[in-house]
Amino acid sequence: MNFLLERDAPFSKSIIWKLQRDYFEERGFDAWRSGEVPHYVTSNPRIAHAYAQMLVATYLDLVRSGFTNEQPLHIVELGGGSGRFAFYLLKQLEQLSKQHDIPPDSFKYILTDFTQANLDFWKVHPCLQTYIQDGRLDMAIYDTSDSSSIPLQIGGHEIQEGSLTLPIAVIANYLFDGIPHELYFFDRGESHRCHVKVNCEFDYLSGNSTAGEVLSGTYLRYRKEDSADESSGDAHVDALLSHYRNHLLNGYVLVPDLGFACIQRLQALSTSGILLLVSDKGHVTTEECFVSTPPSLARHGSFSLPVNFDAFRWYFESNGGSAFLPQPHHESIVTACYCSFDAPVATYHLANAYANHVGVCGPDDFFGVYTLLRDHPHLLELQHILSALRVSLFDCHQLNVFLPKLIELAPDFSQSEKKVVSQVLEQCWYNYFPLGENNDPISKMANLFYEIDEYPRAIHFFELSLSLYGKDQGTLYNLAACYFQSGSLEKSVKILQEILEAGYYPEADVLLKRCQAALMEQSTILI
Repeated sequence: MNFLLERDAPFSKSIIWKLQRDYFEERGFDAWRSGEVPHYVTSNPRIAHAYAQMLVATYLDLVRSGFTNEQPLHIVELGGGSGRFAFYLLKQLEQLSKQHDIPPDSFKYILTDFTQANLDFWKVHPCLQTYIQDGRLDMAIYDTSDSSSIPLQIGGHEIQEGSLTLPIAVIANYLFDGIPHELYFFDRGESHRCHVKVNCEFDYLSGNSTAGEVLSGTYLRYRKEDSADESSGDAHVDALLSHYRNHLLNGYVLVPDLGFACIQRLQALSTSGILLLVSDKGHVTTEECFVSTPPSLARHGSFSLPVNFDAFRWYFESNGGSAFLPQPHHESIVTACYCSFDAPVATYHLANAYANHVGVCGPDDFFGVYTLLRDHPHLLELQHILSALRVSLFDCHQLNVFLPKLIELAPDFSQSEKKVVSQVLEQCWYNYFPLGENNDPISKMANLFYEIDEYPRAIHFFELSLSLYGKDQGTLYNLAACYFQSGSLEKSVKILQEILEAGYYPEADVLLKRCQAALMEQSTILI
């Protein structure tokens, strides 16, 4: 069936944005746990390393330009989602601060989202506890649509207009692609605001369908206003529209009016300006932003649209700021850096950090290589895998892709190779941020430790798997096998009996008999 959800509304006011918000409120943290909302490309150690380099570079530029460090540099992540990116960035900041002899309390990280459920998850996550307890991490509800302050839920105080003496650093990964935009059609130097009609395969008003289901079944029809639009009611948007009209290009353009307003409200919290770091899919040049057909929604539980990075460049540069953008033709994401400081700041370190860690070989390049390796693991040998993991900065997600191949190769490892593999496993474990996904990498890591004869570590990781992912017959059997190989026969017997009490498990039955025979032999020797 076909249900009318909305007859006619300006694109930025459409019901699709309410459905988007409802989706995240309904799904909460499970949107990321289930993999419905893609986030790996913006939540891995490599992209966190690039961001940490730019943040430390900004701090050094500010100090070099005469700013005092009476307050820390506040880093506000908008739409923090799973919290995984924050974990990686805090680790990278910690390491880089030591290298540059910067006091660890020089940075204050604030994770934000508009749903309390996500904050409640972050507050108790074991990987974040150290940073919470030493004051380097706080959390707040922040709504990009209207929040004008940041009420910290752990520290207890509120960051208000003019509270910060250093510029505020803002991180917006996969954020601007999912919040309301205006849509305009440009034709021969005129701009026309676009409206949308929304139909759906599901009856949204009945209340029997989730927001995700409704979004998956929506389809949009666009129309442009007949009369040219001369004023939007927002001075920044009006100036951008005038700028685009002067290009005399034709096509549809997404205008991030809410993004501009959000940046203005955040910048008002500091007396010194703003640094904005963004990774998202989108268009970099003015010409790329003009498209011949209306935008289609990329659906993944929620939906997303391409970000107009050129509009943000124009916004910052027209307000006396700077923009660092990559060359066009990025395949997966664009990583951009924008800054506007109220006092003269020589951004020497920041420019170099962006050039070296984004411009030359950035997060998009890393993700491109990763996808190639992910799709062809059968072609890889040990040295290829070890090199990939080192380049990834020992990313546990990437390790999980390679674990089946490593287990397959393990019987032929030399002793020196086993030692290296063991070290790599430990380094990847150090970077693991569990979300409770269905795919359990810890059990696979334990299997690899078993294959390289590291039985104590295998036992430790099997026990970790059971504590994080719950009881699993296969994991219990493997743990029993480890105890058998390490000579802890009584422990092995106890686990095997537990397995068999739950149901018949042929391998467990066979191993139990071997354990009992070995115990009998031991008792005979003692007699």
